[in-house]
Amino acid sequence: MVDKKIKQQGFTVIEIMIAISIFSMALMIVMAVVIGMGKQYQKATYTTQLNAASRTFHQTIATDINYGGIDPKVLTTTNGQYKYICLSNNIVYAWPVTVGAVIANGLYRASFAGFCNGNDSAASTTVASGSNVLPANGFVGSIEIDPKIGGTYSVKTNFRTGTADMFSDSTNPSSSSCLPTLRGGDFCAVVEYNNSVRKRIE
Repeated sequence: MVDKKIKQQGFTVIEIMIAISIFSMALMIVMAVVIGMGKQYQKATYTTQLNAASRTFHQTIATDINYGGIDPKVLTTTNGQYKYICLSNNIVYAWPVTVGAVIANGLYRASFAGFCNGNDSAASTTVASGSNVLPANGFVGSIEIDPKIGGTYSVKTNFRTGTADMFSDSTNPSSSSCLPTLRGGDFCAVVEYNNSVRKRIE
């Protein structure tokens, strides 16, 4: 009788461990890429929303300067808590003031039927009941409306989104730049618009 030995085929423990290690590394790389793409998408979404808010704001201000008959300017409430702009069609833009590292989110728009210029309630009412035109964690870095010679106005806006720790200077998020994505600026975005508008109706 011939004794036939059955040769068993399979993987050794070491081969299995190597295969699991390679698979784990590949999975980690894929997850890192997917997470990075998600962060970039969210950041692009915030930037798009800030761009849309900037265009709408500049168009509204330009129309008011062109045909409104008044001179829009940035006003500050007596307590320094809010800044606001009164337009000729009873539209008010108001926003809480960011102080240091404490970010005050939002740029609010509402209609205020009453005396506006120098009226603190125009600002506080707009912030309390108006619609926020900025995305989540969005805030006003700066808004400037400066009259120039010849009836021309320079309108500059700086809209931002993010938390204080996402900026290069966390104590001054209104003026500093966003950190790189790998250093924590994942959802930070800054959009600046400059516009020159000429008054058409005096």
